[in-house]
Amino acid sequence: MKQNQCKLIKMLSASLIFFCFFDGIFAQNEAECEKAVQALAEACNEKSVTNVLPYLAEDFSIAGQSGNRAKAILQQLLAGVGTVISYEKTESLMEDGKLILKYSIEYSQVGKKESVFIFNKDNLIVEAELMKIKVKTLSSEERTIEYNTNKITSIPFIFAGNLPLVDVLLEGESRLFLLDSGAPFSILNSKYIEGLNTGTKKLGSFQDVSGNVSSPNMDITNVKELEFAGSKIKNQKIVVLDMTRLEQSLKTDGIYGLIGYDMLKEYDVFLDYQKKRLTLIRPDSYDSFIKANTLKVDSEIPCKMAGHIPAIEVSIGNKIYKLGLDTGAEFNLLDSFYFNELEPSLKNKEKTELGGAGGIKQEIYQAELKTMKIGGKTYKNVKTVFSDISHLRKKPDSYDGLLGYPFFSAQPTLISYKRGEIILFK
Repeated sequence: MKQNQCKLIKMLSASLIFFCFFDGIFAQNEAECEKAVQALAEACNEKSVTNVLPYLAEDFSIAGQSGNRAKAILQQLLAGVGTVISYEKTESLMEDGKLILKYSIEYSQVGKKESVFIFNKDNLIVEAELMKIKVKTLSSEERTIEYNTNKITSIPFIFAGNLPLVDVLLEGESRLFLLDSGAPFSILNSKYIEGLNTGTKKLGSFQDVSGNVSSPNMDITNVKELEFAGSKIKNQKIVVLDMTRLEQSLKTDGIYGLIGYDMLKEYDVFLDYQKKRLTLIRPDSYDSFIKANTLKVDSEIPCKMAGHIPAIEVSIGNKIYKLGLDTGAEFNLLDSFYFNELEPSLKNKEKTELGGAGGIKQEIYQAELKTMKIGGKTYKNVKTVFSDISHLRKKPDSYDGLLGYPFFSAQPTLISYKRGEIILFK
């Protein structure tokens, strides 16, 4: 009897050691995986995916997307959900050899959400769900634009606030669109989508199932014809965006969409904010345009494309910064990261708050740059906003800020996407 008891005790002891050993491995794996979730929470606060990339598996997916598209979606989610107020693990389980961690995470912009993270044997995230989202995509291959072949096309524009509005024919009707060179593609305002072949209106690229999101809801629809300055989009898919907040901020109704980089990139784009005229020039007709309009060049500045944004070197104080040109920017903008180092070059500094989605306010600084040099031209007392745009600054093709209305309104300006230069005129 004693012998059997001893055997049983040894078996139980061995089983307990065996159980504890594997339980220890599981706990160790779970602890490593929890570090990945912590890194992701910190990434939300930083609005940058950079520091979470080492925790992502090669086959990482989110919202049914994988590869670079998955990382792009994650980046936009991190920038859109706000900071993490609190997070708590609610469940952990093993399924098909993968560890699944479930969390309740409260974000400043979208509230409390149930989030799920799935890990492989190497403790890397193979799948993540920060919140319930649906993603629609539109690749450049799905869009064909019939570009106007005229050598020179000139059209007037008007201002809403500090932003230019141009006339566009949408389904044969004259409509106002915002000229936004900082937008990669042209879009429609969902507020005025009636009459188009919309299909489902309320699906969004980053739409929460409750409809509570910080970034505007997006969809894709079909348009029969859109014509801008002689260039046409016919029977094509086009992105639809809720632009209600933009209209409210500009105190202007009837903005039917945006004309973006995709409609401008084949031309030299000449902007004269004083005369309120936009001229699209075929690159080989640049010289004849200059002669015909007796324009005198002030500065020729090389630019490099940061994605769809032309970026130039700007001298402030004794340092060089890379700033992108954007007709959709009401103000000149610099990353708040540079505020302290530029403080000696600033005057009339003012701290204020901008209201965000969900009532969350962001603290920003406004100031005037005493001087700013671009090419051979010196700008004085330049009104500038400092805000957190670290998600742009940390990109491989990064830039430190944007030049908007204050820059374009100072002189006639030409953007040559093909030659890679910005030309300022006297």
